[in-house]
Amino acid sequence: MKQLSFLKLTICTAFLSAVFILCPLLGACYAILSFYTFALYGIDKRRAVQGKYRIPEYCLLLPALFGGWTGAYLGSRIFRHKTAKKRFVVLFRLTVSGNVLATLILIYSGLNLNQYGVASPCRTICTVCGFVALS
Repeated sequence: MKQLSFLKLTICTAFLSAVFILCPLLGACYAILSFYTFALYGIDKRRAVQGKYRIPEYCLLLPALFGGWTGAYLGSRIFRHKTAKKRFVVLFRLTVSGNVLATLILIYSGLNLNQYGVASPCRTICTVCGFVALS
């Protein structure tokens, strides 16, 4: 079982590294979202232990959908949080699948458009997110 967790961690790291190499600004967005999502899982776990008001599940899944799923995965493993709820695990896996698919399409279309001198979708998305696209 530990080998499977190590494999998943390796896949998370490889995915983030590939995104950083192919589209650095998008990789930076993903890293920031991952840290944010990791912190959310830690805060929610602490609140669960203390019996306080919890963070809604959609607030944990939404940043993961937009790219913070590596932080969500690490947070769920390190804090041992939200791993027993089948519904949440299924939704999380769908979130990861959707994000990976969207990222691959985005990067692939950006690589194909660059040969024609068209602005990359990665650059457009990062500009919308508030990052200044460098020429």
